[in-house]
Amino acid sequence: MHAVSIRLIGAWLLLGFPALGQPVVPPGNLPKEGDAFVLGVDRSPVNIHPLAPDGGRRWDFTSLQAPFARRFTWEITSSAQQFIGPGPNFSAAVYMKTANELRLQQMVGQDPFGLSLHSRVVYSPAMPVRKLPQRMNSTFQYNGLATATAAIDDIPKELSQKLPFRPDSVRLKVNVRLLSTIDDWGKALIPGGIFEVLREKHTYTYEFQVEVKLGQRRWQNITSSSQVKGLFPKTTAVSYNFWSDDALEPIVVLIMDRSGNNTERAEFKIMDLDETPILKHPVPDFFVYPNPAISDVRIEFFMLPPGEYEIIFKDMIGKVRIQKKIFITGNRIEKLDISDLDKGPYYYQVRDERGVLVGNTKRLIVIRP
Repeated sequence: MHAVSIRLIGAWLLLGFPALGQPVVPPGNLPKEGDAFVLGVDRSPVNIHPLAPDGGRRWDFTSLQAPFARRFTWEITSSAQQFIGPGPNFSAAVYMKTANELRLQQMVGQDPFGLSLHSRVVYSPAMPVRKLPQRMNSTFQYNGLATATAAIDDIPKELSQKLPFRPDSVRLKVNVRLLSTIDDWGKALIPGGIFEVLREKHTYTYEFQVEVKLGQRRWQNITSSSQVKGLFPKTTAVSYNFWSDDALEPIVVLIMDRSGNNTERAEFKIMDLDETPILKHPVPDFFVYPNPAISDVRIEFFMLPPGEYEIIFKDMIGKVRIQKKIFITGNRIEKLDISDLDKGPYYYQVRDERGVLVGNTKRLIVIRP
């Protein structure tokens, strides 16, 4: 090889250009007003492993399934740099946007700390969630404060019952540290599509300060209480985002469990809108899937107030074939064996502890090989 060619290759590498085959998400590849994301969530993913693509450098996510999808349309606020779009776990979020960066200011919905807390979370300063361009070994860090305030009745009972006393409101001040690294690349296979992707690893560290308020009294810091220390320990959370220059939204987002080794929840881009119903309003509801089903189904409960519920399956003449009571807080997945049901159509419904129907009665088709 000529010396001049060697020098050119060395310069090419030093300038930070990607190796052959590696994708790059270019500057400006961020959503704008009117863009829509259609995302599904699999809350019980099976055999989804983000850490090691096979010899062909690909991740197979084709087993992901969701009973419904959410459509998010990016909207501009009165400030030209503020956008409303999707946040973690189907929440609504407010972002600051520049040409090549999105920063999360606040979100309303289920908290991102794994506490099943429905609240408004404000970040100070705004937390970067995307920085462009993205290529192998791109990295950034964040260190800030997230504040979440909720009424005592909006806190899961397993948390509220262990507090030193019952306050009216609880406020969490969470020191958040984020490390983002683009650490791998390859192909991502999802239901209905294949994308060249970069894998971005997010590592979050949360340290909690807990404050409570009773009546007109001032906020009281109870972090040092022995009960509170056990309820809100310092935690680390890991997620993986798979980005493509062919899409504005993430192709797949994997939220890992506390060990960091197993996928707890997966969000993914919906390709076939005819096959997945769009959830238009975030209201309490439930879904059974797959439908048609053979022997097992998942029951996904969405935004239900804490309490005991009963799911009932009836045949076409109204005879109860399956009846099961479940305690639910917010969102939950329950697996159910339906192998005793004969082939054919069934109706199913969910009632709360007062016997009131949740949502509408729905239909399930059971098939047999």
